[in-house]
Amino acid sequence: GKWEWIGSCKGHTSTILSIDWSEDSNVVMSSSASGELFFWNVRTCERLTADLVRDYNFDTFSSLIGWSVKSIWKENNNNDNSDKPLTHSEIRSGTNDINNSLIGNNCEEIIRIMKLYPKSQTIQEKSFAALQKLVDQENIAYFLKVDLVGFVFESMERHIEFANVVQNSLSLLGRLAYEDEQCLSRIREKGMDKIKFVMSKFPSRPLIQRYGDEILNY
Repeated sequence: GKWEWIGSCKGHTSTILSIDWSEDSNVVMSSSASGELFFWNVRTCERLTADLVRDYNFDTFSSLIGWSVKSIWKENNNNDNSDKPLTHSEIRSGTNDINNSLIGNNCEEIIRIMKLYPKSQTIQEKSFAALQKLVDQENIAYFLKVDLVGFVFESMERHIEFANVVQNSLSLLGRLAYEDEQCLSRIREKGMDKIKFVMSKFPSRPLIQRYGDEILNY
């Protein structure tokens, strides 16, 4: 098909980090490294105010800024950068104490962020590490309520190509199995064969083999 030049959307003061289209292709959302989140009329290239697009559904949401990813913002630590969002480079490098600043304070928030960024290996790895920390803080009934075991299995299968994600997944499952008989029953229900499968995928990863064996032997 033919392409036609319409115009340019200008206004960002720093590097653009993300561009997302609305489902009806009438609006583009863009974000920058300086924390700007702009909305644009595709036909006129004019910037729109947030209230005009609050009911819009976007086909993708790769921005690190906005209400949909509110918990990604760093907690206020009383310095000049306390309201600055994490950049893609910071997420990739794992800086800025990502374990604490990337995710919220509860299991449901962490799962929501993981679902928003399914292709980010760093977010998946760090989120699993944070979930494991929560096991020390929350009543085990809470994890049963949100079916954390089921989510971990789904995520592990979805990211089977990421060895570190698989390793963190097995570590978390092992911790849950150790802490509670109901969690162990749920793991058995989801399938020990799946654990054997991921172990077979990474025969040279000693921690994956160790965590998997611990679960299988509970």
